[in-house]
Amino acid sequence: MEVLWRIWFRNVTIQLLYLFSCVPKLFSHVDF
Repeated sequence: MEVLWRIWFRNVTIQLLYLFSCVPKLFSHVDF
């Protein structure tokens, strides 16, 4: 179970990093 938890945590971290890297691009297309 420990290994599965680590893999899950790593996947979530990668997805969060990917999201944060995409956020500036999304906001750059929006004019406030």
